[in-house]
Amino acid sequence: MSVSEALRVQPPIAESRTGIVKVTGMISSYKDLHVMIVGWTGVCPYCRKVFHKSYDKPHFQAPEMLLKICDNVDAPEHPEALKDAKESDKEGLFMDDDGNKMKLEFDKDGKIKRQRVYLRTNFEFIDAVEVDLQDTEKHEEITTLKTLLFGDDIKDVRLGERVVTAGRIWIELLTSHKDARLHKRLYTHS
Repeated sequence: MSVSEALRVQPPIAESRTGIVKVTGMISSYKDLHVMIVGWTGVCPYCRKVFHKSYDKPHFQAPEMLLKICDNVDAPEHPEALKDAKESDKEGLFMDDDGNKMKLEFDKDGKIKRQRVYLRTNFEFIDAVEVDLQDTEKHEEITTLKTLLFGDDIKDVRLGERVVTAGRIWIELLTSHKDARLHKRLYTHS
């Protein structure tokens, strides 16, 4: 489909993206190489369980906080859960590093509760280049479709080059524009 046709494609109701589309156009401008966030991986420092999340689309900024907690709450490798000791408590007391009296916490079955532990997390990145695609055929108006290229597709990007890209068109707020309206952007698949 042409760039003009791609700009008129509407996503299904309650969706902010289209299905896969194939767009033919000419590169009319491009921006420098940058990185985008495609997911995160986290590891529990105690039980070593690995967690992973991939995003539907790459993000320019962190879409969420990376303060994630290990869900392996019964792992014996996790430290014991502690609570402040009461004045009346006589058994199972010990002092924490700050000199406070502490006591182990137990669940209703009498097992020692384990602490909820934060994961050691890192974002995963991908190289990206943003280009503007315009129709290869002459039209009354010049319209462009902002397009993000990833991976091997970013090598040897040249102005005036005719390309065929495939990906999903997302509707999003482009904050770099003065009018701050919703726009469509094609996220390609390598």
